[in-house]
Amino acid sequence: MPADTRPAQAGLRPGSLADVIEVAEYDPNWPARFEALRTEYAAAMAAAGVPVAAIEHVGSTSVPGLAAKCPPINYFGVSSGMRV
Repeated sequence: MPADTRPAQAGLRPGSLADVIEVAEYDPNWPARFEALRTEYAAAMAAAGVPVAAIEHVGSTSVPGLAAKCPPINYFGVSSGMRV
């Protein structure tokens, strides 16, 4: 179906979120991409003096075999500090 007719058929205006969100089949590279991001996030937080307790992969890209909204790899960061 042409992209320019999909929003109208769904009752949405062009340029709405239906044109932005992509759902992709599971990519077995997502866990490795998250691990690379975790390393980068941890280094950035350490450089900023933020004590990191955990950085976890969350959301649809974290579930093996599940299609997911892309491109973001979602994460949840937990600081062990009281003042962040």
